[in-house]
Amino acid sequence: MFKKLFLLLIVILPCSILFAGLQSFSLVVEKAAISTSEIKLARDVIKKVESAFISNNKSIDITVSDTELEAISKMGSNLMANSRVLVSTSDHGVVLAASTKVIERFPFYLNASCFLSTKQTTAELYNCKLGHIPMRGRWVKWLSMNLVSHLFGNEVAANVNDVLDQLHHADKEIRLIGEKQVMKPQQLRASLQKIGQLAQIIQHQKLVNVSSIDAYLEELNKYSYSELAPYMKHLFILAKKRSKSLNPVDENTAILWALAIQFGDSSFSSMAGINYNKGYVRLPTLRGRGDLTQHFLYSAILGQLGHEFTVLAVGETKELLDSLKGGTGFSFSDLAADKAGLAFSNFITGNEAKAYKAQKVLANSNIEDAFFPFIHDLPDGLKDEDYDRIIGTVGSKSYRFVEDEINKRIDNLVLYNNKKLKAVNDIYWQAPLRNKISLSWYKVDTHVHSQFSTGRNSINTLAEKAVEFGCDAIAVTDYGHSFLRAGQQNHYLKLLEGAKKMNPDVTIMAGLEWNIPPFRGKEQATIILPYSKDETELLADFALRFDQGNHYSQDLLSPKFAFKWLEALAEKYNIKPLILYNHPNKKNAQQRENEHDIEYWRELSSNLVSFSGSPGRQKLKGRNGNGYRYREIQTENGWDPSISQVGGEWDRLLQKGYKVWGASASSEFTNEDKDYWPCEYSSTHIQSESASQNHILAAFQAGRYWGQQGNFVKNLSFSVSTNSGSVVMGQVAKVDFDELVNINLSVELNLFDWQSELSDLDEVELIVITDERIDAIKLDTVKMMGNTAVISMPFFINSENTVFRFRGSHINLADQTMMFYTNPIKLVSRVN
Repeated sequence: MFKKLFLLLIVILPCSILFAGLQSFSLVVEKAAISTSEIKLARDVIKKVESAFISNNKSIDITVSDTELEAISKMGSNLMANSRVLVSTSDHGVVLAASTKVIERFPFYLNASCFLSTKQTTAELYNCKLGHIPMRGRWVKWLSMNLVSHLFGNEVAANVNDVLDQLHHADKEIRLIGEKQVMKPQQLRASLQKIGQLAQIIQHQKLVNVSSIDAYLEELNKYSYSELAPYMKHLFILAKKRSKSLNPVDENTAILWALAIQFGDSSFSSMAGINYNKGYVRLPTLRGRGDLTQHFLYSAILGQLGHEFTVLAVGETKELLDSLKGGTGFSFSDLAADKAGLAFSNFITGNEAKAYKAQKVLANSNIEDAFFPFIHDLPDGLKDEDYDRIIGTVGSKSYRFVEDEINKRIDNLVLYNNKKLKAVNDIYWQAPLRNKISLSWYKVDTHVHSQFSTGRNSINTLAEKAVEFGCDAIAVTDYGHSFLRAGQQNHYLKLLEGAKKMNPDVTIMAGLEWNIPPFRGKEQATIILPYSKDETELLADFALRFDQGNHYSQDLLSPKFAFKWLEALAEKYNIKPLILYNHPNKKNAQQRENEHDIEYWRELSSNLVSFSGSPGRQKLKGRNGNGYRYREIQTENGWDPSISQVGGEWDRLLQKGYKVWGASASSEFTNEDKDYWPCEYSSTHIQSESASQNHILAAFQAGRYWGQQGNFVKNLSFSVSTNSGSVVMGQVAKVDFDELVNINLSVELNLFDWQSELSDLDEVELIVITDERIDAIKLDTVKMMGNTAVISMPFFINSENTVFRFRGSHINLADQTMMFYTNPIKLVSRVN
């Protein structure tokens, strides 16, 4: 009875005096933001005090300096949003003060302060105030000790009281000295349930109905998934059914607690008042990471307990701690998970309308894209030196730059955004050429490595072998963080120019394999700049500023700054650089990351980024998935799954209206053990005015190319005939709705493939992408005219947007499948 009365007292009393104690100023003056060194200092002091209290040693003797007290004050202020904390020594004792902004929009503060005097036999609180209301020190101490006693037990309270009684202070430091009782770990753990009970009283309601939590726990135990989203789907399907007779907000709240209990800490069951022994449960992932699930669920539950600001403050402080030496580094992806969990918690339990919407959306989604943002391209692993140099403090301009992007991604999630996705009106699709330009076909390889990075051979040797296997052009794409950082530009330029003179039959382009920021080498792209006399100097400048190996700078927090640099160069030369996204799924946790990446990069810049459809490492076929060894994503018949899967990332981007190409095949040659020589096995065939560098870049921009492996196709022609004329790969034309168009494909085969086996065409598929669906049509009968397959098929246009692309296969005697892929053609229906 006494404890219940006490709890009611600590709830009602503050409410009754709140308005009387409000002031128009903050007693504690805002100080500079906390630094990583101060975080480390505060952490070490807290560890020191904590260790002393829970050790088996009965005596305590700890000294804390004023500098350490200031660090603790700053950490306390950082953990409690809208609040500032001060613990400091003075001539009269220890100053304890706190200020909280009660209403965000108005300057009303609740100030509290006390002095702790150490001049008496025992330390005493005096001159305490709540706002301008004086409080007797012994009342404050009695209230505080009873609160500690209720939450942590009598023994803990006795220890705190005894040690504080023996507190001493000298010149700019305090000393905790005295005897204590040895505490048992279970005494501290038992406090969690009491904290939960206190939270319920403060909110004037139970957290959630226990029987509802049990129902959702029972549902969870029916399934076993590696990801969190499928669990969510089952729970919200059940919630939709139960909400026909029950409150949807209560049902969604029960789902949160069931998820936290099942996949979080066992203390959540105690806080919810449930006796639940879950045993071993595999932690499901969000975006391929189990730790993100924990961040998400813990933040969601803290949000339910009313600690919205604490969620983010704790998350930020945790990441600051991680940035210290020995930590994993400051992680914006972890912070994004904290924010996403809080937004999720607030929305699905906000009101009945939001609760019903959440049930409708989440019951129909098997992936996390509806409620969790992409985080793989956020800056991570920032150590203390990098964090201090680049970010500085929480709330700095650099910090807000990344935080704003996180907030935007969360706001745009399907769960919260009511806007219907509109098709992208991509201006970069090319209309049919009015002036006939003489175009020829050229065989190129855009991705080879020389001795200047991971390659084994000289530029001259690469060029000689390229000529041997029929290449008209190659791009030497060494890593920028290797030879260009090592100051070898002059030597590189000399050998490059020498190779060009010795091999006049092949165009040798200077390129770069760019480590795209902020991935730290996880994602890479081929960069080829317009030809100029300053080409290598420009590549070196780009690499030094924007190529991210394993380091950070202001320019490497986002690819935005690199894209702006490339845009400026395109305006100068009136030719856009080539940007090919290499081996898109090689290190991805999820294939869907690629769709997000292309959309995000196009949002940042008008530069066209296209897929390198067939990655290198083809000699590794059959041993480790053609070089893709990360997680379970593998190439399919040598092509990246974002390209090879019907309805995959390439098709979905085309369906959304983006101009993006994917029909290139490169060797990524480094050495003969892992790779084939340029154009020996993989090749890209471009239609261009010439084999000069700038004409090649223009052809890539226009999408006039197709790619193959196995060298079984000699020539290919793909067009669509409309009432207004004919369009080819990379082009768009306007047609009438219900117009009958004709799709034309001509494939001339080489007599022999790359292994001197007879070439044939085993299968051809037409992929059709409309606003409503994506289909693959297998063509069972292909008319052969000698060595040439000729396809001509009519097609009625019944969608506002229609995109066509082809692929075909040749299967050799060893049952190895080799493929060709074309770039797409787009038709847009005229508005009636």
